[in-house]
Amino acid sequence: MNRHYILTLIILFVVSFSFAGCHKEDSIFSGDEMSVVEFSLTQNGVKYSAAIEGNNITVTVPTTVNMSGAEASYALSEHAELLPDPSTVTAWEEEQVFRVQSQNKKWNTFTYHVRHSDLAIDGNVVLSTQKDVDAFADKKINAISGNLIIGSSASGQEDPVTNLSMLKSLTSVRYNIVINSSFAGTDLDGLSNITKANGIYIGDKSKEIKTARAFTANFANLTNVGTVFINCDSLKTLSMPKLTAADELYINAQNLASADFTAFEECGGDMYLSGIIGNSVTEKTSNLALNSLDFPALKKVDGSFTIYNFWGLKKLNLKSLTEVTGALNFKYIRYIPTISMPALTKVGGKCNIEANDGMKTFSAPALKGAASFYLASVNIYSMHLKYIELDSFENSDGDFTIKFAGAQSISLPKLTKVGGKLTLDYMTLVEAIKNPSLEKCKNFELMGNQVLKEYSLGKLDSLQALNASGLNSLNTLSAPELVYAKTVSIKGVYSLENLNLSKLNKVDGNFTFYGGNAYYDASKSVIKNLNGLSSLTNAGRIEVRFASKLVDFSGLKNVIPNITASKWAVGGCGYNPSYQDMVNGKYTNN
Repeated sequence: MNRHYILTLIILFVVSFSFAGCHKEDSIFSGDEMSVVEFSLTQNGVKYSAAIEGNNITVTVPTTVNMSGAEASYALSEHAELLPDPSTVTAWEEEQVFRVQSQNKKWNTFTYHVRHSDLAIDGNVVLSTQKDVDAFADKKINAISGNLIIGSSASGQEDPVTNLSMLKSLTSVRYNIVINSSFAGTDLDGLSNITKANGIYIGDKSKEIKTARAFTANFANLTNVGTVFINCDSLKTLSMPKLTAADELYINAQNLASADFTAFEECGGDMYLSGIIGNSVTEKTSNLALNSLDFPALKKVDGSFTIYNFWGLKKLNLKSLTEVTGALNFKYIRYIPTISMPALTKVGGKCNIEANDGMKTFSAPALKGAASFYLASVNIYSMHLKYIELDSFENSDGDFTIKFAGAQSISLPKLTKVGGKLTLDYMTLVEAIKNPSLEKCKNFELMGNQVLKEYSLGKLDSLQALNASGLNSLNTLSAPELVYAKTVSIKGVYSLENLNLSKLNKVDGNFTFYGGNAYYDASKSVIKNLNGLSSLTNAGRIEVRFASKLVDFSGLKNVIPNITASKWAVGGCGYNPSYQDMVNGKYTNN
């Protein structure tokens, strides 16, 4: 009896507790809950779960995945409703706004976002064969943390790489992109979505690569790269229209016909552009395909800048270039009519513009200086260079040379200092050369300017060597401020009547004057006196020859007390005074 009573009490207690629990649970639900608890999208069989933070729903997917048309699944608070129904939405690439309605008709707003991120792979990726390319493409990788190596250097590669179009998911390579010689495709378009890489290598400095077929390289979206290095004659076109800077740019490609560097502003190291096979400079071995080379945005090359052996180049655009910290070397651009760098102010190394036969105009009006300067066509027969603009040039640390030009006049209005040799040679049409500001120059040479009528060394007061020769039409040679020279040599100056070295006091070595070049042309010399040498008191040696009309040596009388007979030589002149004649004061033949 007692046992049945106790059992009855236990059952009643349990039942009462259960009812009490249900009553308590019912009392917690208020009907106001209005949250998104879970959210995901499925695209092409892959489920992407969202991160829900506050009122933001964010789904993160690889950059190669487009979420348009994806299928949504979600979970809400109890008895809540989501509007609009996600099953009616297809534009999951766009921001969407949803409202969650609670059982009590209250509302909460949630905003959906999609975020694209890289799907990366660690280490190097080597794609030696087309099979390798196809297998890698299936992974939809868009970031490589190592090198991307395409093809191999082995000859006779089976199943060579011919098609990279499936690699358009790639957007970045942490280290280098390397194209090897077994590549047999016609383009690199599969790499056109890459935005950054440490380097792009097609060949190396020691050896060019030769691929089975000519190909194009379009890096349409590349904005960030360290080194671009190309040594490959199979490359036909190179396009990097969004690239703004590189650490080094090296291109040697004989068959390159087009290059796009529209946005390129700065090279952090050397910039070398060449179109030649081997070392033999001939039309056959040079690039004839590239007609135009545009760098409209290029401002600075923080190294050396070379353009070499593009015989077909007709247009060069460097309108924004302001500085080259290393050497500037433009050579064998055989048919280009104009080289103009209107904004260039400084070249830190040597500035060499040479052997560009067809160049008619060289213009660098803002250039102030260089370590040295050399402007010349190929030889004395290449006379196309008629316009030279160097209005601001002030200082050459080393030599300064202009030669083999067809200009009628040369103006160097601000040239002040030449640390080495100033050479103005073989400009057979030049009638006037002006450098009125010249103050410092180590050596000077004026040679082979057949129609030049007068020349002045400006403010120059000292020289190591003065050499003037082959100046058939020169009437006046003047160095009005020159006080000292180590040597002086003036030869082959048939028309010279006025030699004005009025302040020249000392010549340590030889002072040589030839009116002609030898006895056979002494009669062509018209000079009659050397009165422009009246200040000369010291010389290592005096030699005067081949001037049939020269009869007055009184301009040299002040040097006689300081030289000996062995240091005096005169011959082939209208009057040939001996040393003793000069000592005796017989300076003329009158």
